[in-house]
Amino acid sequence: MNLAIIGATGMAGLEVTSLAVQRGHQVLAIATNSDHLNKLKEEVPQVETLRKDAFDLTKDDFNGIDIIVNAFAVTPTKAHLHLELAQKLVDLFQGDDHTRLFFILGAASLKKSEKDDDLVLDMIEQDPNSASFIAIPRAQKQELDFLRTAVSINWVGVSPALTFQPGPASKNYLIGKDVLLKNDQGQSVTSSKTMALAILNEIESPHYHNERFTVADA
Repeated sequence: MNLAIIGATGMAGLEVTSLAVQRGHQVLAIATNSDHLNKLKEEVPQVETLRKDAFDLTKDDFNGIDIIVNAFAVTPTKAHLHLELAQKLVDLFQGDDHTRLFFILGAASLKKSEKDDDLVLDMIEQDPNSASFIAIPRAQKQELDFLRTAVSINWVGVSPALTFQPGPASKNYLIGKDVLLKNDQGQSVTSSKTMALAILNEIESPHYHNERFTVADA
């Protein structure tokens, strides 16, 4: 398939890009930093690259693309851009049944447990140390809330566990829908390579349509 990765040089985007190429897909890597794109091209010469701000992208930039993976990431001071980019992509592809939008979301919108309707966001907001970054989980919850109201759009979202960090893939990863996942040791972690593996598996064998799922390392 033909994939476009927005934010292809970030932690998640880079892993998705690399794995997609390994599995034989054609990949258009989109980012704003030319040095990072050049380095990516050196490491993964099969990719095509496009240096462009996500908010300057037009539908023509995605001609021939089957899947758009939104791995966009920003600092807390620009957290509102998560929702704004989702709105832009939905507007571009409204009524387009072919192009599938794949959003990498946060863990904040997950329920803390099966028996608890409180969200992870509620727990984060109670942490006095969260002031410096709380804008990001709030914005990513708003992003999912918006997607759930969108009509005539082909989308899927994925949330990591409580901790999302670089690391090797957990091949027998845990998968769920709206509840925070933990492994047998009580750890709630998703590595960047596990996330990429779960995304490529869902792209190649779709199970979720217009909904969010979640993955965690086993």
